[in-house]
Amino acid sequence: MYRLDARRFVMDDQRQSPESVNKLNGLKNALLQTADTYGSLVSSPQEEQVWKQVKADARAYSDKIDQLVELSKSKSDSELFVFIRDITSPQAKALQSSIEQLIEVNVKGAEQSGAIADKNYDSGLTVTLTLVVLAVIITLIVATLFTRSTARPVQALLESTRKIAEGDLRTTVEVNGADELTELQKATATMLSSLMGTIQHISDASGLLASAAEEMSSITQDSTQGIQRQTMETEQAATAVNQMTAAIEEVARNAVAASTSTQACEKSAQTGQDCVGQT
Repeated sequence: MYRLDARRFVMDDQRQSPESVNKLNGLKNALLQTADTYGSLVSSPQEEQVWKQVKADARAYSDKIDQLVELSKSKSDSELFVFIRDITSPQAKALQSSIEQLIEVNVKGAEQSGAIADKNYDSGLTVTLTLVVLAVIITLIVATLFTRSTARPVQALLESTRKIAEGDLRTTVEVNGADELTELQKATATMLSSLMGTIQHISDASGLLASAAEEMSSITQDSTQGIQRQTMETEQAATAVNQMTAAIEEVARNAVAASTSTQACEKSAQTGQDCVGQT
């Protein structure tokens, strides 16, 4: 492309015009800028070496273009074409060769990068699949352990609850962990403790009630025996009173009989006295 623009520049009747010169200089500067900019893309020592050669060839070709522009001011077209053929074209070919070498290096680098990428992809795929398999295995292990760690406490809690419902308060409730299941275990253990406390309280109250009933029975029995003794004593007292009354009546009767006898004796005595007096 640069060789063609150089020929067009020579064939242009207005080649000394600012527009034509500026166009050629613009192409030359673009070439140099492109060569310089490519340096940031270099990725290997071989590529750097070829790139430096491209820069040197681009600079040499730029210098030849400057010479061509300068010669165009005084030389004829035929002389300029000879300069292009003998000077500019060989330098352009050298530049083209350097560029092709750089392209070849890039192609090889791309192929190597592709091979490395494929290898890395295969390795990455293998690692990824391995990690996925390990993740699945770990997930299954964790799920199994979690299920066991959850199912066993739940089963034990259900067994304890079933025994409590059947009235067996000798069971125990294991409390471990710090989750919702632990809260349920704590609540069940608290309920069991409360039930045992209530039953113990009822048992103590029953014992006290039985003791009070026995004491009341003993008091009632003692009261009954006392009443029976009082009844017997009352009956004995009544019997004694009747006996005393009978004795008093007997004494009274005896007193009456004695009084009657005394009166009779007094009467007999008076009669006897009267008889004595008469005699």
